Amino acid sequence: MANKPIFFDASGRRAARIKILAWTVGLALLVISVGFAASLVLAPPVSGFNLPGHVVSTNPAVERRAQKPGLLARAERLAAAARKRRLEEITRLHRAQGALPSRDLPAILKPQDGRPLAIGFYTNWGGKDDPSWPSLKRTLKTLDWVVPVWRWASRMGHCPEERDVTDYRNAM
Repeated sequence: MANKPIFFDASGRRAARIKILAWTVGLALLVISVGFAASLVLAPPVSGFNLPGHVVSTNPAVERRAQKPGLLARAERLAAAARKRRLEEITRLHRAQGALPSRDLPAILKPQDGRPLAIGFYTNWGGKDDPSWPSLKRTLKTLDWVVPVWRWASRMGHCPEERDVTDYRNAM
């Protein structure tokens, strides 16, 4: 291998070109920065700048009319009338709902006082060796609900089997 560096430039042309490029870019950035600062300092303030949500009326007569105290009283009367109509509508809806039949839960579906609701799930896909059936028989007297699995999907999304509900009712 040679003993001199890989990017050795004995003539110095590369360094001169890079120096000229750096001075050119620096000068351009300086001109742009000075121009930006001058535009901020020398520009007149904008008086008609309208932001969203800022209401501007071009007609001064409209502004004077909107500031009249009589308009505020009329607006309050309109708001009170709208509130009254809304409350009447709410009471009418409550009366209509009261006329519907009661939807109380049957006693079997309500949780028992002093203990949480006990729900058992019974799986049926294990066949004769499935431990779910003996476990269900053992704990059936303490359960509030029993939820059997009647239908399930295979890995491919198909429903391979559907059991008849009467089979489970007869088994219990």
